[in-house]
Amino acid sequence: MTVKMPNSVRSEIVTNSLSDKWAVMLNLAGADRFDKLITLKSEDNRRTIYIDKVTGFSKSGAVRKFKVAVHPSDYRIEHEALPGVSAAISQLSRKNLHSHSGYQGCPKYAKHNEPCAMAYNAVDMESLKLLIEKLNCV
Repeated sequence: MTVKMPNSVRSEIVTNSLSDKWAVMLNLAGADRFDKLITLKSEDNRRTIYIDKVTGFSKSGAVRKFKVAVHPSDYRIEHEALPGVSAAISQLSRKNLHSHSGYQGCPKYAKHNEPCAMAYNAVDMESLKLLIEKLNCV
């Protein structure tokens, strides 16, 4: 069974994101657009971020890290200097390039049949809050 983000963690992320002027993208049923992602759209509709709901959680649901993906043109190396934030390097490719069908609007690269994004790891909720705030200023 796949371990997923606890609902309480998702709720906290959504609440924090709304205060930072991000909108949560939902499907017609009112659930997250994708089963494995929280999709946030900036207030001005220019940027989208994707927070993985599977990667980074222990079997008990404890947060180990948050994986936050962005369009490659929105990725800023200087954000890696934020406390608790680092580049999310793929274990398969050894690059900061992650594919997922939910990364709509991101480019497709050779060897991938899905859109690809670049991603950050945030070690805890405080680091995630800071990163989301900075991503709204890209």
